[in-house]
Amino acid sequence: MTDNVIFTKYIEALKKYFSIREIIPQRYGVKLIGTFYPGYGATHIKEIYDASATITIVPFLYREKEEIVIELKAIANKTIRQRPIINVILFVLTLATTYFAGLMFGGVLKAIIFSLSIIIILGGHELGHYFVCKYYNIPATLPYFIPAPFTLIGTFGAVIRMGGLIPSRKEVIEVGIAGPIVSFLLSIPAAFIGLHYSTIVPASSTQGIKLGDSLIFLLLTYLVKGETSPGTEIMLHPLALSAWIGFFVTALNLLPLGQLDGGHILYGFLTRNRKYVVYPVAGILFLLGFLWQGWWFWLFLILLLGFKHPPLVDEISPLIKRDKFLLIFALLMFILSFVPVPFQLIFY
Repeated sequence: MTDNVIFTKYIEALKKYFSIREIIPQRYGVKLIGTFYPGYGATHIKEIYDASATITIVPFLYREKEEIVIELKAIANKTIRQRPIINVILFVLTLATTYFAGLMFGGVLKAIIFSLSIIIILGGHELGHYFVCKYYNIPATLPYFIPAPFTLIGTFGAVIRMGGLIPSRKEVIEVGIAGPIVSFLLSIPAAFIGLHYSTIVPASSTQGIKLGDSLIFLLLTYLVKGETSPGTEIMLHPLALSAWIGFFVTALNLLPLGQLDGGHILYGFLTRNRKYVVYPVAGILFLLGFLWQGWWFWLFLILLLGFKHPPLVDEISPLIKRDKFLLIFALLMFILSFVPVPFQLIFY
């Protein structure tokens, strides 16, 4: 069966629900412009899927001005290959590198506490994405930890690979926000306990790297330690440092750019209009680079990966109140966790 015959079959099936005003041939499919008949919508389009085929014709739905666009594209069905042995090897290596990084606190016990807590927080972040993907039948791998020997914390975090298509705005929002919610919530008790065991020392003895304070970390510090005297600093316990990193990673991932978690969440809310947020945020990040040059590095990485977001199958179905609540919660987590100047070199 030729491509033209395949697309003709799907176009004929669509005519039951969709009034087609114009058909525009494209390189890998067909673009249909029109409107739904009364009583029909995006949910009815799922009836024409042929997911069992080697090549699936997928209808991508989005708005173009006042009209609905359905792009029929031939998509090869792909599966994500699980490589558990690689997951295990990277996990063990990251346990080792974070342990050796934790030795800077002095003592084996503190190194173990740092290693386990940072892995639980960062791994929990990625497992949040993973389990939501599994819930919605979106192919995804288990987390791949990234060991980073001879660095301050011993790891560059963890990642998962996702495959297939994300069905709608609801799914991309929930997949995007799941990781930050887990790392944010895990960091709160870690901070409470870690700050309890942290010590207050004279500022003159804390030469080196000074960590900036997020609003959430300032609040937790005040609740645990109260007001600190002028000329003093808090020497963080390894568990408290893991919590600080957890909040920092949460904020980084919630930046509404590119393939970051915040970029997925933003796409779920604004879809193809997200540029009105993306470019101003990128500009602010560039300006913040004059306060901490690390923002320029992160902006470069984001630009390298690209601001483009893969399309969703259904970009026209309306969001429900729960989705809007998740946006508010994402904004709250970002505001509480963000640190304009995360690191400073201090010399007394």
